[in-house]
Amino acid sequence: MNKIVRTLILVAALSLASCGGRSGGLNKLLHSQSEMERNYPDFQADIVSDSLRMFLTDSAFVDTTSSYVAAVDSFYRLNHYQPIWIKNIFEDTRLDTLLSHIQRVPNHGLNPEYFEQTTITNLLDSLKTGFTNKGMADIYSSFRQLEYLLTKAYISYATGLKYGFLSPKKTFPNDYFITIQSPDSAHYAGLFAAADAPGAYLAKIQPTDTDYIKLQALLKQYDSLPDSLVSDSIATNYKTVQANLERYRWKRTTPPSEKYIWVNVAAMNLQAIEPGYEPVTMNVCVGKATTNQTPLLESELYYMNLNPTWSVPASIIEKEVYWAYRKDSTYLTKQRMKILKGTEELNPDSIDWKKINPKHFPYSIRQDSGNDNSLGRIKFMFQNPFSVYLHDTPSKRRFLMKDRAVSHGCVRVQNPMDLAYFCLSTKDSVYFDRLRTTIELPPVSKEGKRLQRQEKLEPLKNDIVFLTHKIPLTIDYRTIYTLPDGTIQFAEDIYGFDAKIRKALRLD
Repeated sequence: MNKIVRTLILVAALSLASCGGRSGGLNKLLHSQSEMERNYPDFQADIVSDSLRMFLTDSAFVDTTSSYVAAVDSFYRLNHYQPIWIKNIFEDTRLDTLLSHIQRVPNHGLNPEYFEQTTITNLLDSLKTGFTNKGMADIYSSFRQLEYLLTKAYISYATGLKYGFLSPKKTFPNDYFITIQSPDSAHYAGLFAAADAPGAYLAKIQPTDTDYIKLQALLKQYDSLPDSLVSDSIATNYKTVQANLERYRWKRTTPPSEKYIWVNVAAMNLQAIEPGYEPVTMNVCVGKATTNQTPLLESELYYMNLNPTWSVPASIIEKEVYWAYRKDSTYLTKQRMKILKGTEELNPDSIDWKKINPKHFPYSIRQDSGNDNSLGRIKFMFQNPFSVYLHDTPSKRRFLMKDRAVSHGCVRVQNPMDLAYFCLSTKDSVYFDRLRTTIELPPVSKEGKRLQRQEKLEPLKNDIVFLTHKIPLTIDYRTIYTLPDGTIQFAEDIYGFDAKIRKALRLD
């Protein structure tokens, strides 16, 4: 028993005896006190308050490792830096409620140590058993540390489950450009208000998304397997589920649309969904993992370009076209490429290629339209700052390969005409056959074939086909995804993004 407590009991007993008090007086005194008062009779909450204020506001002490420093400070500022959790560590059930949620975070694919569970538990146990060999200064320091860690864990847990524990734009600053929701003042106000009785609040914020629940069920299945059945592939899948649970916690700000196109870079596939029609699914080719990763973004597809020419990007001129021409002077002719100075076409032979620095190529290069054009016969345009788009390709064999991360960043689609038909607001078969005729494809409808025989099937007058309604497009990256029929599929982590998520969540 703490020496201070023993002394207090002895003094009280002597006092009662000298006053002729009955033997039950001491028991009455002890029972009128809380366990906190019996163990720490001289405890002063204001000392912890002053310590918290200094810890949270003095730059020499601020916890720069936490994403929630401002939120924690606001939490205490509103409460005049008075402690929330540690006024009665022996009987306050809120501590047990919070710690029980933290202990169960593996159900969310998380590590309890992300919330510093061991440190919190050790501090709490030590304070409950008493520091027989420590002075009050150390005891107050431990109370302050416990108070801070509990608040940080509470804010992190609640905010992370609702919005994600990581900021994807900070984790992937050069790759992720999808806008997601972030906690606002209303979130923190509700969070702070619930601290007095956090049980209902923490239960309410548990994710309820169908796909999220499916992934949690997968984790539970893996956890129930005996060690003898846990193969390398199961262990890998387990890690994949953990990373994707975090992705499902990221909530987009863009409202969902009934008709949309979703490209999954990791799976190298495309899904086009429209109510009342069968889903359109196909393989795609995406950017190379080492040099030309496809950016993750959201936009709206708003027109189709038939028979496109291709303005060769400067990076491709520098790394490929320049050297191909130096090796074979017929290369540009074979590829039907033209050298342009402004709008003026130049004869490649008139250029002294040896004096040109490919990193600062002074001309532009354009490839004529046609079946062998690198963009194929159709490209699907949407606004973005990266000059990427969806497009056809003459290299059809690539779609049959497992590794389809072969492009310079754009997304090549396996069945461009299926996607073109999906994009049209009206499914007029003759109009679609006219579109096909424009890019030298035969009609497919009965009426289109009849009109062609009569030489009445006219191509469209314009190679630019604006869509009646813009179609939401998302290019995302998920190594677990759901097919339109609800089946869960795994994909390889071709860009190594899962590993970054796991590292940031301290899962490895």
